[in-house]
Amino acid sequence: GWDTDYLCNKKLEKGQELTAVAYYPEWNIYKVKFNETKEYFVFGGQVSEKKPSGLDVHEYLAMELEDGEYVVTGLVAGATQTDIIIPSEIDGIPVTKIADGAFDVKGKNFTVTLSDSITYIGNRAFSECKITNTALPRALEYVGMYAFEDTGAKFKSLPQSVTNVGEGAFIGCTINKVVVPSGITKVPDYAFIDCTIKELTLHDNITRIGKFTFNTL
Repeated sequence: GWDTDYLCNKKLEKGQELTAVAYYPEWNIYKVKFNETKEYFVFGGQVSEKKPSGLDVHEYLAMELEDGEYVVTGLVAGATQTDIIIPSEIDGIPVTKIADGAFDVKGKNFTVTLSDSITYIGNRAFSECKITNTALPRALEYVGMYAFEDTGAKFKSLPQSVTNVGEGAFIGCTINKVVVPSGITKVPDYAFIDCTIKELTLHDNITRIGKFTFNTL
């Protein structure tokens, strides 16, 4: 773009050698580096030495913009990041969803931090990878089918904001305290099969508990 060309021309006029250019298409941001220690970021008609706040995350997280909010779709191609931090917002745009199959990588070990802005975790979002050090977001509403299947994830509790738990959502997980939220009247098959649950509370409006749902109790 014009801004990038202008910056490069000015620097080259001063005898600097262009050594690296990276482009982030979802953000329309260029990172430009010359044979000096500084990096420059070109975006929104400006040139800045300050890195945009979301760029570190964007270097390993793949995202799509949907209805003015970010949906995390997985890791970018070639990313080797295992310490996954899902932020609450990036440059003022909220991050609210994790797409179906986003981190469905069998046997992959992840340390996951989910911000409390996440309301939706899709089907098989983390299925069969190995997760340590995570907590369910306080605003969570939807947990898809087999979302945490065989991840070995350990949670303190199930947020009361949840209105949907999919079939097999927490297979093999540990949840210290499960108080089935009032918004859930049907607990699907296998939702908590093979889970370690220390405390379970059911409310009076539950009309169905699926097959093998609480088989360890």
